[in-house]
Amino acid sequence: MSADQKIHREVLFDHWFQHAGAGLAVVSNEGALLMVNESFCRILGYTEHELQPKFFHEIMQFGEAAATSELLAQIEQDRRQPQRLEQAFVRKDGRRVWMQLHITIADSVMQHFLVEMHEISEQKRLEQQLREYEERFHSILENHPEPVFLYSESDGLIYISPACEKLTGYKADELLSNPYAIQVHNLTSIEQQFESALRGEPLNFEMSYLHKDGRTLYVNVTSVPITCGGKIESLFCIAKDVTNEKLKSERLEQAENLYHLISENSQDIITITDKSGIVQYTSPAITRVLGYKPEEVIGLYGGNQWEQNEVREFENSSPFQDSLEVLVTAPNLHKDGHIVYMENKIRAICDEQGEIVQFLAIARDITERLAAEEGYRRIVEDSPDMVIITRGQQWLFINEAGTALIGCNDKSEVMQKPFIQYIAPKYRDLIEARLLEVAGGQTVELIEHKLIRADGSIIHVESKSMPTVFKGEAAIYTVIRDITERKKTQDLLINSEKLSVSGQLAAGIAHEIRNPLAAIKGFLQLMRSGQPTKQEYLQIISEEMIRIEDILSELLVLAKPQISKRVPKDIGQLIQQTVTLLSTQAILNSIEVIVSTDDELPLLVCDENQIKQVMINFIKNALEATASGGTIEVSVRKLNYAAIEIEIRDTGCGISKDRLARLGEPFYTTKEKGTGLGLMVSRRIIESHGGTFSVTSTVNVGTSVILTFPIERADERIGMPVH
Repeated sequence: MSADQKIHREVLFDHWFQHAGAGLAVVSNEGALLMVNESFCRILGYTEHELQPKFFHEIMQFGEAAATSELLAQIEQDRRQPQRLEQAFVRKDGRRVWMQLHITIADSVMQHFLVEMHEISEQKRLEQQLREYEERFHSILENHPEPVFLYSESDGLIYISPACEKLTGYKADELLSNPYAIQVHNLTSIEQQFESALRGEPLNFEMSYLHKDGRTLYVNVTSVPITCGGKIESLFCIAKDVTNEKLKSERLEQAENLYHLISENSQDIITITDKSGIVQYTSPAITRVLGYKPEEVIGLYGGNQWEQNEVREFENSSPFQDSLEVLVTAPNLHKDGHIVYMENKIRAICDEQGEIVQFLAIARDITERLAAEEGYRRIVEDSPDMVIITRGQQWLFINEAGTALIGCNDKSEVMQKPFIQYIAPKYRDLIEARLLEVAGGQTVELIEHKLIRADGSIIHVESKSMPTVFKGEAAIYTVIRDITERKKTQDLLINSEKLSVSGQLAAGIAHEIRNPLAAIKGFLQLMRSGQPTKQEYLQIISEEMIRIEDILSELLVLAKPQISKRVPKDIGQLIQQTVTLLSTQAILNSIEVIVSTDDELPLLVCDENQIKQVMINFIKNALEATASGGTIEVSVRKLNYAAIEIEIRDTGCGISKDRLARLGEPFYTTKEKGTGLGLMVSRRIIESHGGTFSVTSTVNVGTSVILTFPIERADERIGMPVH
C-alpha cells in the first residue's frame, strides 16, 4: 500500500472515529483508554481529557483491572472474532448505564483494541420489567386458590397451576404429560367449547369429571383469550369448584319435586298464605275434605272456612308471639254446610331479618278421630284400673277407678295434690325419673311400687306409663293396678313352697343327723365303760355337734317366715351352704356334686333365703333326675362387669322337647308327686331380682339350667320390674 493511500485511510478512519454515532474507544492491552470519540464521552458524561488518563475498568460498574486485561489478552492471543458482551458502566454523574460492547483487535503489533459501544439501558430496563412481570404472573398462577391453566390450539394444555392437584388428585406434571388421565364427562362437547373460545367466542361452561379417588366433581370454567398481533394464541382459564353448589341445587330441586309430589298427593290440606293470611296455594286435598276446588279459595282469606268465633279467638290470642309454630283444632264449614273438625298445624315462615312473610298450614280431618276418642274416653272412664293423664306435675285426667283407689269422693279432691305425693317416698325418685323418660318419648316397662291412699294407708300397685297426646299437646298416660291381694297370695305361695321343700328335706336331714348322733353315742359309751377319756374323743364329739347345729340352722332359716331383705351376699358361699343341705340326699344316691366358682366374684344384692330356695329347687330336681353314680356340676362365673351366671348341669334322664316347652306352668310337673309350683315360684324370685333363667335338655344325656343375675341395679331396692 502506498504512503498516500495510508494517509488517506488514516484520514478516513479518524473522520469515522470522531463522528461515529456509536461510542468508540481505543484501548491498550492493559485496559488504558488511548483514544475516545465524542459519542463515547457524551454517553459517559466525561470530556476527552478526563477519560484518557483512565483505565477501562475504572468506568465499569463492577470493573476489575486484572479481569479486563485478561479478557483483552485472551482476545489478542486467540485472534478471536470480534466479541460482543453487555456491561454496566458508571457515568460521571454516578448514574448507571448499560452498554453493549463490540471488541475487535485494532493493531496487533501495538496490541491495541477497538471498543464500540451502544447504550442499551432502556432495553435492559424493559427486560428487567418483563422479568418482574413474568415473576408476578407466575406467582399469581402458582398461588391462585383456584386451578388455573393455559390452553392453546396447537399444544393443548401448556400450563397447569398447583391448585389443580387438590381439585383432581393429579399433580400438574402428570396432567401435562397425560391430559386424558382425568375422565371428563361429555369430552367432545368440552373440546368444542375450547375451539369456540379460540375463535373469540365467550367461554363459560360447567363440566363434571372423576377425581382420582373416584368422586364426581363439578367445576365452572371461564377463560380470557391471550392475543398476539391481533390473533388469539391461547386461553387463560380458571376452574372454580361448584360441587357443593351443584349438589345443593340438585337437593333443592329434589326437595321441590318431593314437596310438589307430597302436596299434590297428600291426604292433608297443605296451604300457603301471605303474612295477611291470603291464600297463595292450597293442595288438591281440599276438594276431598271440604268440597272446594283450589282455585275457589286462592286469593281469599285462609280462615274463611273456620267458624267466625274460632277465627276471632285465634287472631286475638297472638299465637305467634312466643313460637313460630302452633297447633289449632277448629271446626271448618264444608262447602255443603256440614261441620268438619280439622287439626291445623300452622308455621310462620320468616325472612333473613326475622320478619314473618308467609304461613304454611297443614290441616287434617280429625272428625272420625274425635268420635273414636270419645268412645275411647268412655272405655277409659269405665276401666277397673286407675288411669291418669299428667303433664309434669299437672293433673289432666283421672278416671273413676283412680278416684276410688286413692280413696277420695271426687276427682277434684284427688287433683288438689301433685300426683307424685301419692307415691310412697321410697319410690318417688324412681317414678320421677321414669316420667322424665316418658316425656322424652320412651315407653317404660311395668314396675311394682307402693301408693299412699288419702287415708294414709299403703297399697301395692304396678304401673306402666307411655307418651300420649292430650288436647293437641304431649302428655303422659299411666295405668295403675292394685296388686295388694296378689302380693299376699304370692307371698303365701312362696312360703308354702318353702315349707314343702323343707318337709321333703327333713327325711334326708334326719339321716344326716343320725350319723353324728351315733358317733357321739359310741364315744359316750366308751367313756362310761371306764376307758380312759381321750382328748380326741371330745374333739370328735364337738365337731359332730357343730355339724348337727349347722344342718338344723340351715333348715330353720329356710322354713322360718322372714321379711324380704336384700343385702350384698357372697353367692359362692351361699351356694356352698345350699349344697351342704342337700349333700345327704346326694350321698344316699351315690351322686357327686361338684361346685366351682370364679375367683374374686362380686357380691350379689339379694334376698339370701329366696336365692337358697331357688338353688334348692334346681339342685334337688337335678338329684331326682340323676341316676346312681351320676354327676351334678354347679358353676358360678362372672359374665362381665354387670352380671353373674350360675349353671347347674346334671347327667340325668333329660326332658323331652314337648315337656320342656311347658316348664314353669302352674301345676305342671314331670315328677310323680310334684305340685308344679316349684319352678313357677323360682321364676318369680329370679325375675324379682332382675334375673333370667333358661333350661336346655337332651333326653338320656342331661339337663342344664342357667341363671343370670345383674351385679348391680339402680332400682333393685326400690322398684321391682315385672316381666
